[in-house]
Amino acid sequence: MDAWLIRAGRGGAYAADWIRNGIVGIDWNFGGADIAAMSRERIETAYASTHPEDSKQKVAANVGQVFRFAHAMAPGDTVVMYDPAVHLYHIGTVDGPCQPVAGTEGVTYARAVAWSKTAPRDTLAQASKNSLGAIQTLSNNSKEVMADLDAAAERREHASADTPRAASNEYAWVEFYMELTDRLLPYKDDRGALIEKLQALYADLGMKFPKLDSGDAPADIDPYTVFGLFNKGVSLANRIKVATALGRALGVNAQPPTAFPGTPLLSNLNATFYAFVGDHRRGEHDIDNLWRVFEAQLALARTDNERTRAEFVAAYDDAIEQFSLTWKLSMGLYWARPLRFISLDSRNRWFLGDMALAGTALAQAAPKEKSAPIHDGRTYLAICDTALAQLGSEVCPYASLPELSHEAFRESERVNKEKKEAEKAAEREAQENALGDAGVETEDSTPATAADNQEPANSPTDNLPLYGKEDFLEEVFMDEEGYDALVGVLNAKKNIILQGAPGVGKTFIAKRLAYSIMGAKVPERVQMVQFHQSYSYEDFIEGYRPCADGFKLEEGVFHSFCKRAASDPNNDYFFIIDEINRGNLSRIFGELFMLIENDKRGSRNKLQLLYSHESFYVPANVYIIGMMNTADRSLAVLDYALRRRFAFFDLQPGFDADGFASYRESLGSNAFDRLIACVKRLNTAIAADDSLRKGFCIGHSYFCGLSADGATDAKLAAIVEYELVPMLREYWFDEPSKVREWSDALRATIK
Repeated sequence: MDAWLIRAGRGGAYAADWIRNGIVGIDWNFGGADIAAMSRERIETAYASTHPEDSKQKVAANVGQVFRFAHAMAPGDTVVMYDPAVHLYHIGTVDGPCQPVAGTEGVTYARAVAWSKTAPRDTLAQASKNSLGAIQTLSNNSKEVMADLDAAAERREHASADTPRAASNEYAWVEFYMELTDRLLPYKDDRGALIEKLQALYADLGMKFPKLDSGDAPADIDPYTVFGLFNKGVSLANRIKVATALGRALGVNAQPPTAFPGTPLLSNLNATFYAFVGDHRRGEHDIDNLWRVFEAQLALARTDNERTRAEFVAAYDDAIEQFSLTWKLSMGLYWARPLRFISLDSRNRWFLGDMALAGTALAQAAPKEKSAPIHDGRTYLAICDTALAQLGSEVCPYASLPELSHEAFRESERVNKEKKEAEKAAEREAQENALGDAGVETEDSTPATAADNQEPANSPTDNLPLYGKEDFLEEVFMDEEGYDALVGVLNAKKNIILQGAPGVGKTFIAKRLAYSIMGAKVPERVQMVQFHQSYSYEDFIEGYRPCADGFKLEEGVFHSFCKRAASDPNNDYFFIIDEINRGNLSRIFGELFMLIENDKRGSRNKLQLLYSHESFYVPANVYIIGMMNTADRSLAVLDYALRRRFAFFDLQPGFDADGFASYRESLGSNAFDRLIACVKRLNTAIAADDSLRKGFCIGHSYFCGLSADGATDAKLAAIVEYELVPMLREYWFDEPSKVREWSDALRATIK
């Protein structure tokens, strides 16, 4: 049997048509004559009569191609055709005789072909590429070239098969995910029944039904959000529990997964693929569009041709602009068919695009971590095609997309760990060059404390919700640049004070800042206290307390917190002080003024405490976040000795932040909009007042937490009368006319 190379017109223009119609063809016109019954001489005579301008060499070459197509090619032969649009060689078997064709562009004679497999051009040896590029159409390929094509096709089939056989035992979850996908599709037109099953399985598990809409239960649901129920930041045990129950409820026969290597996770605070009911960002057909994408991706995974690609691209393009999808849609596509569609989550983008760790071809095709989201289905498919083409190659030696994603996760974890170790090494070096070296005796030669010898505590992070930068930015009215600056300053200084006017969200931000740096909501590693005029060293560090026998020496809250942090040196701890400028700071901190400095941390820098004479130090993994109200006239200026040990970060009212604008739009209240506009004008007047300045501006948190139904005139009036107007009376206690002017202006916005 021969193996023929054939070109589908100039530049492969007819490749997609030939694949769709199951043919190969030629486009020389012989008036419908049966060229299979014509001798070479008759074919040459007929050709020359219709192409008198062609040279003898060209006539000979073209006639040779026609003769080989009509006479030499035979059923059972192999044909190879290149499609430059998708960078694939299509391979098929000739399945019929040469016959004339009428009314089809680019084809006058055709043979039926059973197209069976594809080989990515990029994965071929250079010698094969050169050979295929050099030989003329309707020439025979060498055995070496065909062996290379067959091997490339086998690698692609193994990686992208629409069955789970491509997954190794380590990726056994693939089979479960793919069967779950198949079981979900019939619910496309019966979503109410699907929601009922989800509610029932959570009830059976004794678990609270997750928040999937503005009501207790979702009004509608898409298949990717169903996958998100066990692909988000919850404990491994709960992921397994929910996946197992879901598989049982939907009749999945595959074994439930016990591990999920290579699966990207959603943020717990953004775990749906749609906006909630009542949110203006939710479109009428958003969930229908997601089901359409789901159906189209399964059709494409089963049969990859021009029609299924076009249908997928159309569905993708219609859905991708919907609220919150951005990169998230690629995660859903990957969950449903992990052997065909690549996830473009941040780790994969970093691995493929920024670091180019899977070869230059993928680096050129894939977006980078900070790239704008892809809003074009053709571009997304091209990235998938490139990834599949590279699998199994020398530069991308992974057998499947799940293995590629898992390697991206492992590599990012390794880099993050090295980065953290380097930071700790730099801290240790700074400590060695600070207090406690060069023969300076700063402590007694006392035995190590229990905290020094204690084994590191196990972190409870695995059992708590994950929380990162994206979660912080979704909740806090701050832009990414401000967040990066805030984290950078805190990491460098270790002590920071968030200062701002009332209502800018200082307390709200502080804990979320800590959680975002830790990567999870771990309350055990966060402590919060509030300073006041009576707060003392005895409360903060240590002191004597009354007991039945007289007095007992007890540790203060910061002392105990530092011991806890010292016993867990691999994790960061955050101590939050509200109203830091209300206390007598010299009295509260005592000798700790020195030890809280960023270069005086660690066990090399111990001082003897006042009462217990214990050698005490502040661990390097303790971060202090203070909060200060800049509008409280009753407070003294911060102690300068303490001031130089803290960085100060100004928090401004967030009325102009994108997040607040979205929140305001979601309320749909004209009165609310008028009130906010008036408050912004009021803030301008406050900032311009020499006796006040911008530290007295009114913050946005007074107006947060409202719902579309709750933003009533009565609620807004209560905010004005009982919160804003009393504040204005305090600000302008000696200017009643100004208080009256602005009070009336605020009230008028609601009437």
